[in-house]
Amino acid sequence: MKSKIRKCGVIFIILFSTILLISLSSLCETLTAGKKAPGFYLTTLEGEKIYLSDLLKEQNVVLINFFRTDCKPCIKEFPLLHDMQKDFKNKKVKMFLIDVEEKDEIVTKFIKEKNITIPVLLDTYKEIFTTYSSEQKVPQIFVIDKTGIVKYIHQKGIDVKEAKDIESLIENLIKN
Repeated sequence: MKSKIRKCGVIFIILFSTILLISLSSLCETLTAGKKAPGFYLTTLEGEKIYLSDLLKEQNVVLINFFRTDCKPCIKEFPLLHDMQKDFKNKKVKMFLIDVEEKDEIVTKFIKEKNITIPVLLDTYKEIFTTYSSEQKVPQIFVIDKTGIVKYIHQKGIDVKEAKDIESLIENLIKN
């Protein structure tokens, strides 16, 4: 009788462990183009809460760029992102820079010094960045279509050609 109870206990532990591992592995799934963008809300430097779901309800294409103030490739691509922002000013496109794991005072000072006009969101505890990226390096760009599907991921600084490619993609997503 005791051996049957032990066997049942061992089987239960194995089944429970298998279910737990399957559940945890789905949480660690890498986000790739073609998958649904994880929902989020973050706060701007001015204290406004921005919800991805609200942006998508308004039928916007969304570009998010994860950065840090001490990242040289991030700083190098800001002018290209500013040009993109100007090109899409009156279109259904929302662009955000998301600072990863820095204090708001540091980010505020940096944004003023660099004269950055793209809205900046704070991911102070790196929660959204970790959800979006398996590569824990910045800069990273994610383009999300109006239905919430990630259409493009770029995991290093962009150059002029890549910026033009991203602009073309966004133009196509606006039309469709």
